[in-house]
Amino acid sequence: TIITYFAVPLLARGEVAGIMEIGIGENKTLPENQRNLLSMLGREAGVALANAWLYEQIVDDREKVSHILSSIGEGVFTIDDDQVIRSFNKAAQSIMDISEEDAVGQPCYKIFSGKSQEGKALCCRDLCPALRTPAPEPFEMIVRTRMGDKKILRLTPSRFREEGRGLVIIFRDVSKDREVEELKSRFVSSLTYELKSPITSIKAALASLRHPRTALDQEQYAMFTKTIGEETERLNRMLGDLLEVSRLESETLTPNPVPAYIEKIVEEAAADFRNE
Repeated sequence: TIITYFAVPLLARGEVAGIMEIGIGENKTLPENQRNLLSMLGREAGVALANAWLYEQIVDDREKVSHILSSIGEGVFTIDDDQVIRSFNKAAQSIMDISEEDAVGQPCYKIFSGKSQEGKALCCRDLCPALRTPAPEPFEMIVRTRMGDKKILRLTPSRFREEGRGLVIIFRDVSKDREVEELKSRFVSSLTYELKSPITSIKAALASLRHPRTALDQEQYAMFTKTIGEETERLNRMLGDLLEVSRLESETLTPNPVPAYIEKIVEEAAADFRNE
């Protein structure tokens, strides 16, 4: 039995993804117009198949990206060129105390209505640090969360490659970092001021001992040398504290907490104040 057989390759992305087969009864042939129609159907089927594969890949890639964004520690959100939030990961929700449902679709300046350290408005309808330049740079701003907490955020915006697609912005809460920096600055300033006290006492005692017209008895001489010794020891302790701060910064010092008596510390500080 002779059967007319017609096969049309299904091309997807330049490769044969399958074959459309047509079988016709005995002693029959396909007219040319029908063969052309089947060839056209094969091409359309190949395009449809390629599009289906591409859609599956896009969905798979989107799920992977969503999983990655939800698992990283930094806050990540995307906005379009109209400043509307299009995505908001779990870390961003935690930092800003707001759910994804409440954030997505809202203008970013309503969620991140922030100011600079100097009190200047940074995020509003007509002023967006992320959108104002073709190549936006990282910046910091102070915000209030939905719970009313004050936080300092460092934001790093980056434009999508495609023009008009908006930005992806990565941010993190640096409030603790800035608090530590402020404490370190205060400590160094305080220590710098306190260093002047023992140095002044040592210089005064040495000046008295060296003065050619000063007649000192044994008791006075012992008092001045004692002062020099005590103030030198005090100066040494201060310098040791300063070195420990440096070691803490370089993470080469392991803290070893010990009990402290507040009354004794206050008494020593008051005595030092009275001696100045």
